Amino acid sequence: MYAVSRIGWLLAFLAARPLDRIRLTKAMFMLWYRHRRRLDDYFSFVPYLYGPFSSQLYVALNQALESGLVAQPPSADERYARYYLTPKGKRALTSVADLMPADLDGEVRALAEWASSTSVNELLRTVYRSAPEYASNSIVRDKVR
Repeated sequence: MYAVSRIGWLLAFLAARPLDRIRLTKAMFMLWYRHRRRLDDYFSFVPYLYGPFSSQLYVALNQALESGLVAQPPSADERYARYYLTPKGKRALTSVADLMPADLDGEVRALAEWASSTSVNELLRTVYRSAPEYASNSIVRDKVR
């Protein structure tokens, strides 16, 4: 329905806030879960060890890293190393912004803000409550209730 590519969605979330893999995945999942019927070329999610997971998102993230659209500076804890848009990524985002529906643009920003300012436990708790079927394979489900 929308002409935004998978990498375009990824850039839009990272433009709103730098995010680590866990927060990025859960924020992008929440958009998909709420609007999946409207999102044609988006990521698919499956229940996995920490709730919703998308291998397509990891592929797009690696492509964005390799093409210089995003960067991930080293971090003491690699699980929480944030991804940032590079100048090249910011330039690519300008064409994405023209394709993004206004209502979803605002929601992308809000979800990125929420994910960046929420603890991992609270993030997972909210995702699991919103979409319990995606917590079915979680190895931490009982710890975050």
